[in-house]
Amino acid sequence: MRVTAFLIAAVLVFATSATLAIELKPYPTEKITEAQWKDYFGQVKAAYGASMQELSDQRLVVFHDDATATSYAFTEVGHAAHPAWITRRIVQEGDKLYVDQIGYFAGNEAAFAVLFQQYQATNQKMIDAMKRKSGN
Repeated sequence: MRVTAFLIAAVLVFATSATLAIELKPYPTEKITEAQWKDYFGQVKAAYGASMQELSDQRLVVFHDDATATSYAFTEVGHAAHPAWITRRIVQEGDKLYVDQIGYFAGNEAAFAVLFQQYQATNQKMIDAMKRKSGN
């Protein structure tokens, strides 16, 4: 019985530390290498693979971490900004709600800038909808 309890606890600790190992801002600048993109994609997929959604029409693969209200959108081959990703996390400080967004690219910077701006516009619409829903 003790061995079973120990194994369950060890699995939970390992799963938790795997999740905690995903840094929101893993690199000091938004310009990265393709190897860094692949490494981060692998980390996110290992941690949140069950939530994976392929948005073929947008050439994106999206993962969600419900515990931290964080989403990760990775470009696929054929996307103008590939390889790149955008990470967004909903943050509430007191009664203020906002989206913390970060992005990285190893491909075309101008295409990445367009993608980043598109997500920023979506962020505001999302926050406005959440405020309406909560009555604020």
